Amino acid sequence: MRSLYPTQNFKENCIKTINLNLTLQFMKILNTTPNGLLLFCPNCKAYHLEFGNLFFRFSEEEMKEFRKYISAIDGPKYEAINHEMPNRRKIFYVCPSTGFIVPSTVQN
Repeated sequence: MRSLYPTQNFKENCIKTINLNLTLQFMKILNTTPNGLLLFCPNCKAYHLEFGNLFFRFSEEEMKEFRKYISAIDGPKYEAINHEMPNRRKIFYVCPSTGFIVPSTVQN
């Protein structure tokens, strides 16, 4: 299985910041919702996005691109288009070149 971390040192730095006892010392909570939270780690200079049972890690540039992508989606339009689908979430975020799709709602 491929590691989420490019180097062992990078992994150790992230693990240190995720450690429950150190979280408040290193991680800055940027936003929270009932579905997850967004943190920034100044130690590894990465954004950590928890959404339901999914976890994403973004560099500053990746976070800018992700925000741009999310902001450009017309949520109400796609909820209307997909209203007959049996899924609870009607808006689908497609991750480039991975085949990984994250479903959502306007409230998320």
